[in-house]
Amino acid sequence: MADQLFPLDDILAGLTKNKNVVDRTVWEPGFSGERQVVVAQFGPFVRCYPKPKKYVQRFFRRAFSLPIEDWELTEKYILFGGFCTVSVTLQLRFQATYEFARSNMEFIPELTTLIKQNYQGLVLDILAGELRELESGHWIADGLESIEREVENIIQETLMVQDIQCRTVCKLEPLFEELEEDGVFDHRFVHQTQYLEVMRKNFEFTVKKKEELLREDELLHEIKMEQKQMQLDQFSEEADYRSQHQEQNSDSMKRQLVEWGQQKEAQFVVERQLRERELEHDNTIKQLEGKAKADHLNEAQLLEQASEEKMQTVGFSHTEKINAKQLTFDLKEHEKKQLRWLETDAEIQEQKIQQENRFKEKQLEKEIIEQEFRMVASQKMEEKLQIEQLKHDARLLDLALESKQIEQRKRFEVTQKSDEFLHREIELLVLEKQRAELAQQVEFIKEEDDNR
Repeated sequence: MADQLFPLDDILAGLTKNKNVVDRTVWEPGFSGERQVVVAQFGPFVRCYPKPKKYVQRFFRRAFSLPIEDWELTEKYILFGGFCTVSVTLQLRFQATYEFARSNMEFIPELTTLIKQNYQGLVLDILAGELRELESGHWIADGLESIEREVENIIQETLMVQDIQCRTVCKLEPLFEELEEDGVFDHRFVHQTQYLEVMRKNFEFTVKKKEELLREDELLHEIKMEQKQMQLDQFSEEADYRSQHQEQNSDSMKRQLVEWGQQKEAQFVVERQLRERELEHDNTIKQLEGKAKADHLNEAQLLEQASEEKMQTVGFSHTEKINAKQLTFDLKEHEKKQLRWLETDAEIQEQKIQQENRFKEKQLEKEIIEQEFRMVASQKMEEKLQIEQLKHDARLLDLALESKQIEQRKRFEVTQKSDEFLHREIELLVLEKQRAELAQQVEFIKEEDDNR
């Protein structure tokens, strides 16, 4: 046997709590927090009685409180030749009654100490008497709750008979030594039946624990599947929202493009009309300039002819005057033509600047539209990549869940195999026990034959 003790803990959970046991009536001891007695002594006469409500302190009497006290006892009992050790914890809460105080008036200031000293042996004897029933080993299968309740009731009733109100709580915790397999059936361990019962209980608990773990794994798997479904639903809703948003954006973009095309078409028509007018204006100016030149030449010729005629008629002096006047007139006309040419050139330059500005505006609008198209295309590409990433994550989650399911199935198969192995071990232990009993019987018969 190993020296180390191991508690049954969860293995023998049914030993401390058996749900099949019928609950008994709750014990009500009848404690009172204001219980007091008065001891009156006048000469050789002594009297003890409960403290009245209208109590007045006098020199010949004194009031004593009867408090509610706590008392804890711990014991250990060895069972099955040391194979099992039962740790016992008794928690008692008690209060002396008026009758007990009246019977022990001389010890009233120390009633708590008196009760603990006088009744500790009685309480432990009651406990020992009840724990003798544990030697049968039936409690391994049925549990210890009934024995705990029996100990509590007997102690409470016994102290109540002694005029002590009491509430008792009994806790029994069994600890089993760990046996080596070779030493179980070596004809020296006489408590094989109890050992096999513990093994059976251990086997049942192991099966229940594995089933509970399997149920927890299945529940966890269901929760993960629900979370996954919720995530997929959320992803689909987000994808639908994105697609709707994209459709709305595309529709808006189409409308904007149509409007922009219409505006550009109208602008092109207006610009074409302006260009035609400019060309007509340029042609008109050129025609006017040509006509003005022709008129000027005609006038110059006429003036020249007239001047020649006048020079011939008037003379040389008069001709010089006419030439001077004509020169002045020609200079003025030339200045006027120069001004008209400058004005026309300024108008042409202004029109060119306006055309260049319009061209730059068109280029800017074109660049803005191209940038918007690029942004829409990049947004669509990003959304497509996000959808692909979500699908990839969903596939990875599916693979992880499938691997988890496969692992759980393998674990369950291994658990079943281990359960079958334990069951076979118990069967082998039973067969070994039977074989050992037969061997003992054969040896006993041989010894009897030798004695004869």
